[in-house]
Amino acid sequence: MKYAGKEQIRVDAGTFNCLKFVPVVAKGRVFKREEDLMVWVTDDLNHVPVLAKAKILVGSVKMEMLNYKGLANPVAQVK
Repeated sequence: MKYAGKEQIRVDAGTFNCLKFVPVVAKGRVFKREEDLMVWVTDDLNHVPVLAKAKILVGSVKMEMLNYKGLANPVAQVK
C-alpha cells in the first residue's frame, strides 16, 4: 500500500478531505500494472472509503460512497 497524498473528493454524499492510497495489486489476471487501483478514504478517525477507481484489462471500475450514517467520530466533510 502506497500513500499518495491528500485530496478533496466530491461524490454524491458531499465533498470530503481524503487520504489517497494506491494498493499494490497483482498484475496480469485483472490489472495491467501493479498501481492500477486508487482508493480515497476520509481524513479523520473513521477512515471511511469515499472513492475507488481501478483500471482493469477490459475497461475500468469506479466505486463511490452515496451516503453515510452512524459514524463513531465526526467526518472530514467540507461544508
